[in-house]
Amino acid sequence: MSTKKPNLNKEQWNQKWDKEPVRYKLDKSEEKEGPKSRKSSLTLNEPPRRTARSVSASKTAASADKSTASVPKTAASAGKKNINEQSASDSQAGTAKKQSFIPPFFYGSGEPPKNEDGKKKLLTVLSVVGGIVLFFLILFIILSSVRGCTLFGIPGGNGKGASSSSISATERANTLALAKRYADRGEYERAMDLLDQLLIQNADDAEILQLSDDILARKAAQAAGQKNADAAPGGNFTLDASEIEKAVDRLAEENARAARENAKNAAALAEVMKKQEELSRAEEEDRAAQKKRQEQAAAEEAKRKAYEKELAKQNAELQKLITRINDEVASGKAGLLSGRYNEASAHFKNADSLLPANQKDLSGGKLAEIAGLLSAAAQNEPDKDKKNALKKEAVDYAEKSLQFTPDNPVSHYVLGKAASDAKDYETALKELTAAAKKDSSNALYFYELGKVQYAVKKYGEARSSFETAAKADPGFYQASFNAALAYNRLGRLDEAIAALRKALAVNAQYDTAWLQLARFQVQKNDNTGAIASYKKVLDIDSTNKNALRELGSVYGSQQNYTEAEKYFKRALSYADTDPLTNYNLSTALFAQNKLEDALPYAQKAAASDPKNAVYQYNCGLINELLGRFDAAVSAYASALKIDPNHVKANINLGKLCADSGDTERALAHLTKAVSLDKNSFEAVNNLAGAYLAKKDYDNAITYFVAALKLDPKNETAKMNLASAYASSKNFDAAKTVYLEILQRNQNNLEAYVELAKVCIALQDNQNAEKYLITVQAKDGAFRKEEVSALLQSVK
Repeated sequence: MSTKKPNLNKEQWNQKWDKEPVRYKLDKSEEKEGPKSRKSSLTLNEPPRRTARSVSASKTAASADKSTASVPKTAASAGKKNINEQSASDSQAGTAKKQSFIPPFFYGSGEPPKNEDGKKKLLTVLSVVGGIVLFFLILFIILSSVRGCTLFGIPGGNGKGASSSSISATERANTLALAKRYADRGEYERAMDLLDQLLIQNADDAEILQLSDDILARKAAQAAGQKNADAAPGGNFTLDASEIEKAVDRLAEENARAARENAKNAAALAEVMKKQEELSRAEEEDRAAQKKRQEQAAAEEAKRKAYEKELAKQNAELQKLITRINDEVASGKAGLLSGRYNEASAHFKNADSLLPANQKDLSGGKLAEIAGLLSAAAQNEPDKDKKNALKKEAVDYAEKSLQFTPDNPVSHYVLGKAASDAKDYETALKELTAAAKKDSSNALYFYELGKVQYAVKKYGEARSSFETAAKADPGFYQASFNAALAYNRLGRLDEAIAALRKALAVNAQYDTAWLQLARFQVQKNDNTGAIASYKKVLDIDSTNKNALRELGSVYGSQQNYTEAEKYFKRALSYADTDPLTNYNLSTALFAQNKLEDALPYAQKAAASDPKNAVYQYNCGLINELLGRFDAAVSAYASALKIDPNHVKANINLGKLCADSGDTERALAHLTKAVSLDKNSFEAVNNLAGAYLAKKDYDNAITYFVAALKLDPKNETAKMNLASAYASSKNFDAAKTVYLEILQRNQNNLEAYVELAKVCIALQDNQNAEKYLITVQAKDGAFRKEEVSALLQSVK
């Protein structure tokens, strides 16, 4: 067969095509059967040898037309004309007929042309395009792997689907190093914040989890160490009549004793604060209850209108009557709101007279409505007599309402509230329980029921009622606050804190809840959290003196006396005569050794509350340390008039009496102190000193021995015991005690001199001389003349 390509134009090709018979046709069933059946559905007009030369059409033709057909493998050449243009035109025509179309230049004069040049060009173009696509695809995948981006939703990088929130290995290492550095410096909170950020990215990171556990353990150990340090007993104090210059040492001891005494009297000192808080809480609860009453009144009004509307449909005359009744009730309500109680009462009586006896639900509901209005007005009335009159009238209408509708919850609530105000808790429990049962969706009924249960110390039931109220009305944050108080009474402090946080989630400006949260945190020794909560209170109300005073106390417990002083002074700027704040400020200044500054505040506290023994004692202590002994004696005596069993006042007054030579009075006070606290080293030791001053050596020895049992290492007590032994001529015992002292402290020169005297008394001049020479060798100026005279006496 010739391979020469005929040089024909487009029209010549079309004429040639029209003259030649169609050698290939498609079976109509091809369109229905799909691609697989189309291979076998091709029918040929040529002999079998020509059929064998056919092949399936190219993929390019198949994509242009959804039908597929087998086409001859070769075709006659169509010349140099634009074959692609002809093919596109023919393809469009075939698509319009919904069947495959084979361009005529594929067949030529009975045999497909062999267009090898066209195939090569097509393959070349496809190869180049494919290569470019492949190149960009590979480049995109590489970039995806390096940068952690995604390709058509396929994660790159490590294959885990990196996102914008992931952090690199370098960032992780730097964050981990910084967390370790914070931990090494003891900044555990900052370290844990960094680790938490890493754990948010990968909660299974073993290294970070291990470091987190280590930091928490170190933090707990630090807290335990601090607690042990705080609990460690302080040094003991003994007044030596001949050494007033040691007053500074005694300052620290007195401060510690004052702190311990304050703890014993905390309940009494907090009483005034507690009453103030209860009054504030009661006012807050009254406001909340008033709001709830208004909301309940609105709900009841809606129910009433719906009920009356139904009645109106049944009876037009009744509707007219209801209108008159409603007008009277509305006029009475207006009278209550304007304070015209007599006018309001007259309207309510008119409404009562119009109520139809045969309409029990209507009559009972209206009477209950009137009772509720009178009860609400009573709660808001400041005048006691008017308040009681309104309550009585409300109770009368409520009782009459129950004759028509025994299950009316409003009437039961009015009766229960009146009984609660009168502290008739038994009746209040009965009526409020009935109201809550009849209307279990009313938050106010459960709230008032919880208050009565709390008052009779049924804290578990009160907690349940308050939580039910909060559940019925999630916005009723006062109910969550009261639930917290009940939890605290039950000893469930964590749940109490959780309840307070629920209240604060509803109202973040609820300063009463923040104040109570701070107190609970103090109970848990969470001073950091308490400080933050107290500052929240002050952000809301900068004049809250309770928050200022208590925040100062927290700083004082941390020995941060500068901050404590600042907040106590701020509290006094709003209540300068408050005795507790003046007392606290004096103790903060006392701890800073600002005794002159502390004294005026101590005196103001004592003057503001003259029946408080602690305030009087505080004045005495500061005066004593300032050397104003007469004022100190007077203050201690005043404290003992208020509280004769005040141990510290008895001890200090006894010491001052002993110092002034009034031994009998000293013995009286110190004996009283020992009888009140036999384990007080200071009381026992000073009583022994008083007996020593009286030269009652037997009693002196007895109490010095008792004191040393309480504090075996107290060197001053041992010196006094040895002196008592020597004074009682028991030189052997005295020598033994002095030697024991010198074994522990070889620099106690006074012990050497006294021991030398004892040796002289025992006629042991050799050892006496040795001890005196030792004194001269250690400090030649120490009691120089006495030591020289003693040496002369033993030579």
